[in-house]
Amino acid sequence: MIPMETKLEIFKKYEEGPRMGLLFSAYGLNQLAIGTIIKNKEAIKASKSSKGMTVLASERTSINDEMERLLLLWIKEKEIAGDTHTQSVISHKANTIFANLVEAQRDQGDE
Repeated sequence: MIPMETKLEIFKKYEEGPRMGLLFSAYGLNQLAIGTIIKNKEAIKASKSSKGMTVLASERTSINDEMERLLLLWIKEKEIAGDTHTQSVISHKANTIFANLVEAQRDQGDE
């Protein structure tokens, strides 16, 4: 998976005019990977992916973004309180937040 920051760097360097071979060697990627990134340039640039995201998923919704935002707030609150949390606890919390958001959206649709 290629980080968003790297994809943006590839666009910038490609627009500056280096040969494709230089991009392959600079990023350690094959021709197909670089070509796909450049081909999907507009879609990638238009995305509002979260920092650190590496994959654009067509099924990603505003609920995913809101869940991530709320999860990060929860994690920060736990860190400030000095609590520790395992990956399984974080995963469970993410699932709970997501389910609550889906339910809230469903309730709004019923009104």
